[in-house]
Amino acid sequence: MVIVGKIFAYWDRFMFRKIILPYMLCFVGIVSVAAEPFQGPFRSDKNNIIVVIDPAHGGSDLGVIGHSGTTEKDITLAIAKNIEVMIKDALPNIQVHLTRVGDVSLTNYIRTDMIVEKDADIFISLHSDGSMNDHTSGMFVVYYSDIEPAGYSTEAHSTDNTIDPSESILLGRTIADSIQRDLLLSEPIRIMKYPSSLLKNVIVPAIIINLGFLTNPLEESQLKLEATQKKISHAIIVALDAYYNIWALKHNQQYDNGTNWTK
Repeated sequence: MVIVGKIFAYWDRFMFRKIILPYMLCFVGIVSVAAEPFQGPFRSDKNNIIVVIDPAHGGSDLGVIGHSGTTEKDITLAIAKNIEVMIKDALPNIQVHLTRVGDVSLTNYIRTDMIVEKDADIFISLHSDGSMNDHTSGMFVVYYSDIEPAGYSTEAHSTDNTIDPSESILLGRTIADSIQRDLLLSEPIRIMKYPSSLLKNVIVPAIIINLGFLTNPLEESQLKLEATQKKISHAIIVALDAYYNIWALKHNQQYDNGTNWTK
């Protein structure tokens, strides 16, 4: 009976940690987000613009694996850490939080719950892609839409989010253009609409950056280079600065990327 009791006790703890708790966090996050519509980054009660960077996958969830063994979880974490370190000197007014800093697996609910926890202004999730065709290549940026993708789009569509999708499109376009310039890419990076479950209930400007196809040997060899990772990180930081300059002009506010800003 003692053994049976221990088994039931372990099962109860497992059920709570693995099943009940994630759904509780999801519910709390959705309620909290719904109660606080996006007010923009230039609020008098905030000292910093706050950006959550989400390195996809982690732990036992490897993500896409390239032909030489490069994993999506390692590429996304390396670039996220670069952004976190580099932005401290480049843009002191922008504070970055990572959803994970180590090799751990997280649910989508825990990832997006950090937006509420940190009172974030932007959410960026880093991914790579894979294909059965080794020649498939290219970066692209995804914003949330409940309409199935039909290719490149710059139009706003109705969504389950309370945030205007045009804000996410602006963010995505600014980052895509910056990465294209830094990496000297000949083709524009596509902006795609997609009903992503990760982005569905996010009410701040939010995008997924697909960094390329690890199943393409050339793109895999490039993405695992530290130099390429730093170029991508630098391009994202430059784009964040440009995005907030555009956002401030659009909303008749003043933005200072140094030590303070005023309305």
